[in-house]
Amino acid sequence: MAIRSHGTKPSLDLFQEREYRIRLQIPADVGLIGTDLLANATVSTANTDGDLANNTANTSINVTGSYDPNDKIASTSTRAASPLLHQ
Repeated sequence: MAIRSHGTKPSLDLFQEREYRIRLQIPADVGLIGTDLLANATVSTANTDGDLANNTANTSINVTGSYDPNDKIASTSTRAASPLLHQ
C-alpha cells in the first residue's frame, strides 16, 4: 500500500526547517506481525539547494503485537511511567 501526498507548502527561507508528523493505523491482523513498514519522504524545490543530500528521509518500523489478545503491554508516549505500567 502506498500513500502519496503532493502539494505546495509555503516556501522556506535560508536555514529554516519544517517538521511534519504522520500517524497511520494498520489493520489488526496477526499476519502483519514481523512485517517491516517502510516510509520515505522527499522534498524538492525550484530554488538552488546547497545540500541535496538532506532532502530525503527514510525510515522503517517492524510491526509488533501479541498473538494472544489478552497479552497487553502499555506505555505512555514519554515512556516516563514505564515501571508503573508493568508491575
